[in-house]
Amino acid sequence: VIVVGDDYENAAELSNLASAKGIQSTPVDSLIWAIAIRTKFSIFSLDSDFQRLSKIAPIKLWKA
Repeated sequence: VIVVGDDYENAAELSNLASAKGIQSTPVDSLIWAIAIRTKFSIFSLDSDFQRLSKIAPIKLWKA
């Protein structure tokens, strides 16, 4: 996957949106989240942060 400039901007916007709803997101998680939305990729993670983030903006999660 190629990271494009818009991914960083979208990650910042998503992070701000999450913060406004009381959910913290690391910069790396926000970038993965933004790329997954753009590419329509699924995320497989044992990190519960993505479960909380998926309630704000749609991402497909594969749960262990």
